[in-house]
Amino acid sequence: METATRSQKSSGPIKWMARHPVSANLLMLVLLLGGLFAATRIKQEVFPDFELDMVRISVPYPGASPQEVEKGYPAGRRRGCPGH
Repeated sequence: METATRSQKSSGPIKWMARHPVSANLLMLVLLLGGLFAATRIKQEVFPDFELDMVRISVPYPGASPQEVEKGYPAGRRRGCPGH
């Protein structure tokens, strides 16, 4: 008997929603609409703006000196790099 009186006295959000189904559905609708509104306002960047100040090129050429690697690297690719 003691548990039956406890459950009758307790109140919570589930019990409130069971008693007020229209209010619970309206609350759900407001939350969904607020989420959709917020989702349309979020700023998205697929490719963020940034600048590269330096490019590092690594060419594996075992046993070669730096001069041999520089001669073996195609000149057409170096033309696009500033300073060459």
